[in-house]
Amino acid sequence: MVVLALQAFGGDGPDVNSIVRKALSREIDRQKRLEDYTWEQKSVEKMMDQKGKVLSTKTRVFEYLVLDGSEYQRLIEVDGKPLSPESARKEQQKMDKEIARRRGESASARQRRINEHAKRRQEGIKFREEVLNAFTFSIAGEEKLKGLDCWKIQAEPKRGYVGQSRQGKMMLGKIRGALWVTKANSDLMKVDAETTDKITFGGFLASLSPGAHIALEMMRINDELWHPEFVRVAVNARALVKRFNVEEEVAFRNFHKFKTESKLVAVEETR
Repeated sequence: MVVLALQAFGGDGPDVNSIVRKALSREIDRQKRLEDYTWEQKSVEKMMDQKGKVLSTKTRVFEYLVLDGSEYQRLIEVDGKPLSPESARKEQQKMDKEIARRRGESASARQRRINEHAKRRQEGIKFREEVLNAFTFSIAGEEKLKGLDCWKIQAEPKRGYVGQSRQGKMMLGKIRGALWVTKANSDLMKVDAETTDKITFGGFLASLSPGAHIALEMMRINDELWHPEFVRVAVNARALVKRFNVEEEVAFRNFHKFKTESKLVAVEETR
């Protein structure tokens, strides 16, 4: 199958860098469209001992909103159960207070908040732009995912590459793996990677050890938006001086589109 496909491209195979470039470009466009959406994010964290026995499981679900130009998250579920009436009332009061605070901001304070929100978004875009330069890509085969024909592309870190964005400095050059991109539209469908070096978060409070596994799969929300369905990380983590194993999965669901003029009330369910 792969040999025949390569022959169809003249024997040298498709331009793998072009495939990745298109996929990253489409990902950047979709990141920008998220400004018009709200969604729910479910995080499941499992703490395990060194033998893999689950010591505890913590589940949280947050609703992500855009309130007057920047994101806001509201807790809506804990350990598989909706919040108690009292807790739900407190979360609503917190959000109402934040809405009032934002509406009462001075023009300069509002602009600083919106600029900070835009900066965080831009950091994610810069990281995606760096990926093409940080890896050597090669076609590893063909697979069908969710009914779509995809290229499986191997990504090996370039020796000595130094990231420029905040995420790039933290991760690039320290991970390797594969990604799956649709042949028809160059949509990124899946990422499967592992760390090759220690990646530190938040100073030295937590880190991913070499060999940590990272998996991501995409889902189609509607005609204009694809988004990760889940991101799963199985790691050895270090927090302060206590060592433990962590497995965390973050899943996304219930995307709605905002009215662009208000950005306060979700009105169009898209999934």
